[in-house]
Amino acid sequence: MNMNLPIRVRRVAMVLALAIPIGAVAMPSPAAASNTAAEEANMQTARDLFAAIFTAQDFAVADRYLGPEYIQHAADVADGKVGLARVIAEIVEQVPKISYEIKHMVADGNMVTLMSHIRPTRDSRGQMMFNIYRFDAGKIVEHWETVQDIPETSANGNGVF
Repeated sequence: MNMNLPIRVRRVAMVLALAIPIGAVAMPSPAAASNTAAEEANMQTARDLFAAIFTAQDFAVADRYLGPEYIQHAADVADGKVGLARVIAEIVEQVPKISYEIKHMVADGNMVTLMSHIRPTRDSRGQMMFNIYRFDAGKIVEHWETVQDIPETSANGNGVF
């Protein structure tokens, strides 16, 4: 299968990296045992936002999880709740069988970082994504991302995850 998704779809799809039920997280971070209650709550908020949007397809939930000002660093996504909702709707329409799996999640203070596996279809190789979220008062207020295609082979044999 051709994994060359349109750049907009690939870049914007990273916003969706948390779209999985809580039980689907592959493994906890080694630092998970030392997370504060606020860090754990922030990680749960990030999971809940995307599960609600993509599992329930309830775009109104953004008001519960995003702060009043939401700063987006993805070049193709506008700032604010409306910009995020618009892009998510496009992804759901263009890539309806898209799937995500969080491979690693780390919280440090008001920042949550995720390493996820995104696939346009279940049988595709997909991409590895890093998402960083900044929280304020328990709400997501800023987002950064990067993506890498998963190669067929690796010089070291370790794989990307």
